[in-house]
Amino acid sequence: MSINQIVKIYLIGLISLLMLISSIAFSQTSTEFFVSPNGNDKKPGTIKQPFATIEAARDAVRKLGDKTDHDVIIFLREGSYELKNTILFDHRDSGKNGNRIVYKAFKDERPIIRSGREVRNWLPAGNGLFKAHVSAEFRQLYVNGKRATRARTPNCDEYYRLKFWNERDREIIIDKNLIQQWKNFDQVEMIVHLHWAEAILPLASFEQFGDYAYVAVQEPERDLVFRRMYPIKSENEAFHFENALEFLDQAGEWYHDKSTNMLYYLPRPGEDMTKAEAIIPQLETLIRIQGTLDYPVHHLTFEGITFSHSGWILPRDTGMLNCQAGHYSVKVEPNNVQYFARPPAAVYIAAAHHLKYRAGFSLWHT
Repeated sequence: MSINQIVKIYLIGLISLLMLISSIAFSQTSTEFFVSPNGNDKKPGTIKQPFATIEAARDAVRKLGDKTDHDVIIFLREGSYELKNTILFDHRDSGKNGNRIVYKAFKDERPIIRSGREVRNWLPAGNGLFKAHVSAEFRQLYVNGKRATRARTPNCDEYYRLKFWNERDREIIIDKNLIQQWKNFDQVEMIVHLHWAEAILPLASFEQFGDYAYVAVQEPERDLVFRRMYPIKSENEAFHFENALEFLDQAGEWYHDKSTNMLYYLPRPGEDMTKAEAIIPQLETLIRIQGTLDYPVHHLTFEGITFSHSGWILPRDTGMLNCQAGHYSVKVEPNNVQYFARPPAAVYIAAAHHLKYRAGFSLWHT
């Protein structure tokens, strides 16, 4: 074999090897989209022309179809992504052919997905209080990144003790000095700590006889709490009252008057309400990953993303009578047959597999 033939064979082999390496390298590349709070959903989603919302990036990934033979990465740039609606993922948002769909922070940047609404235009309200108009329903308030306390009596870390439960008349018996006809009485809640659970009971009325007050709570909570056998209702259980302007006496407490849509707050030492960041949550669930048994969601990854400021509103039709493990009673039948429901979650997942939450993924204020 001549030298020329040897060189020719060598070159052919080298070219074939380079083509193979190139093919392997190409098959391992990923499709990339970019999202930025300063982006525009009408743009192509590139690093220079990013989308503004995660939903736009999700929809762009869906358009790639089922033939994707590599990972698809959606980079989220620095900043806050303010949600007005829950972000929904279903089986169409799964990785294809064993590859993954990855939502991740770009480099060392810190994207935050949140549903917080900032409360502004605080005005002095006397006695050190500040007030602001807020027409929303919420049960959480965060000031300068710290959760504030819903106005209560007695104050945090202290509790009253009830006398006993009057099963016949469906009333709760307490010391008469612990209750008054507070303004907006029907907004006040009695939080009772049962053996292993908690009952949130909106007040309806009370009567005083001798040294005791006989307290009736609103329906349907009244029917549910007295109809069910468990958790056990015992004498001397701890409780406190919550949600009245009259209770607002400690720094860091707040009260929202639903009748006037006025929010009151007593600042902590050093808080300047002209500069403070006060945030109320708007959504109960930030992202919902919902598959089915036939079409589950799979091979989806979240990395380096913070989810924050989801809220929770009491169930309007059943109230919140915790029974165990976060479940609450929705219906009670004879012989202690109880039907339960679960509170919503900041991140909800159902019928899914091969999901990953990786480095830097976190949940705040949820």
